[in-house]
Amino acid sequence: MIEQYRVIKRQLKLRRKPIYKKHTVPQLEKKCRKEGLNFLYKLSALAFLVSFNKHPSLRLRNTLSTLLELLETYEHMLHNLSKNPLCLNYDRLLELGYMKRKHWVYAAYIGLISSLPVLYKVSSYDNIIRAAIAKTSFGTSVKLLDNLNDNIHELDVALTSLRNLLSAYTRGMYEPNIDREDEVARAENFAFEIGTWIYTMLNANGSKPDDTFEIYVKDVRKLIMGQIDSLSHKDRKRDELPTIKDYMEYILEKNIGDVWFDIDLCFFENGLGGLTSDEMTALMLVKQGVSLVFKAAGLYDDVVDAYEDIMSNSVNSAILLAIERGLLSYDDLHVIEPTKTFKILSKARIFDDIIKLGDAMHMAGLNMIKEGLKHPVGQLIDGDALLNICNFIRLFSIRKYLIREKKIRQSLAFIRSPNSSTTLPEDLGSVWNIIKEKSIQVCH
Repeated sequence: MIEQYRVIKRQLKLRRKPIYKKHTVPQLEKKCRKEGLNFLYKLSALAFLVSFNKHPSLRLRNTLSTLLELLETYEHMLHNLSKNPLCLNYDRLLELGYMKRKHWVYAAYIGLISSLPVLYKVSSYDNIIRAAIAKTSFGTSVKLLDNLNDNIHELDVALTSLRNLLSAYTRGMYEPNIDREDEVARAENFAFEIGTWIYTMLNANGSKPDDTFEIYVKDVRKLIMGQIDSLSHKDRKRDELPTIKDYMEYILEKNIGDVWFDIDLCFFENGLGGLTSDEMTALMLVKQGVSLVFKAAGLYDDVVDAYEDIMSNSVNSAILLAIERGLLSYDDLHVIEPTKTFKILSKARIFDDIIKLGDAMHMAGLNMIKEGLKHPVGQLIDGDALLNICNFIRLFSIRKYLIREKKIRQSLAFIRSPNSSTTLPEDLGSVWNIIKEKSIQVCH
């Protein structure tokens, strides 16, 4: 891969120190250390692949061999990037805690199995690998820069880095920090360089698809704005606290689901040599459904990460809901022990209500996907496999919560598909109705 840089030196005010592990709920500290890429996780990953074997696009032998090639190829790319003098060594990134191997492995696994149902009939093997590399790169670069912005960068530096990442995603170029002595600056360049790989993969066939690439750019911008809103909340100088409605409409946009599906759509359009307006309309309905599934996963993540978000003053839907219901104030978060705040949320069943809201979004997403697949273009997609992957994403997002709660009945209930007739509390119901209506409007 030819590397070209437009070198513009920036004066960045950075704190040079490694990221230390965030606090976890005390009784879970041992479990959190084990969570990652241990034997149980690998066995579970294989078990899910076996369960997907019933779908034409996810036959075990093909899926497993493709996944192994993807993992080997991507790790080789990461190690090769270490040779770039402006980028931090991959092993050093892991050592400092700026990046975890499990994060890109998870992204590769989910990225590939979510691409296969969409692309298996229209794309070559090489293009499916390229799509998976692009999706893995997006998830990896977002996570790496998130770690730097959340734990090290001041707000103004974080905002600059996000703008730079946007350029890497949409133009395939960025402004590197040329301070080779600063490990944080070189880690930042590592994230930007990974971001350019997406642009490279989308242009691998000589030209990028016009219609779907434009949608990709729009959604990347939307995601970056969601991250900016989230970071701005963490800045203590900000007076205004976002409402649950604000969170649902703007901050939740920072999930990667839209962009991931856009990447698949770019390869889908290339595979067909273009899309008709009717095909695009149907695919936008599927895309909006996938978007809701990933937004629901974002709510499940809030439940899982609640304690860490209380500790770090990060925006979280469960915390916002508790404040809106008068259970605590924003100032309380700075004076009450995090463990006590966590117990307040748990006792008031805030987490249960956020999960119900996530379930409502998830079910609406599945219904939109089914509606889009009824159109002729849906015959090119393995619809049942795509729906199954969406349910897997839901379970994957909530796995830590189920382990934490140790409630067998609740765990079994969650493993089953959510009940579409579940009634939301009045405050969340009114917000959800607004969001649902907007989602429907987007598709028309």
